Amino acid sequence: MEPSTQNVAIVGGGLASMAMALELHNISIPSGL
Repeated sequence: MEPSTQNVAIVGGGLASMAMALELHNISIPSGL
């Protein structure tokens, strides 16, 4: 259990979730219009 590995996993998950949220947001805007 290395803290660095856990931090990388947390940061990676955060970036992935942010990217997914941005994609869903960008897709929902044109569909709403």
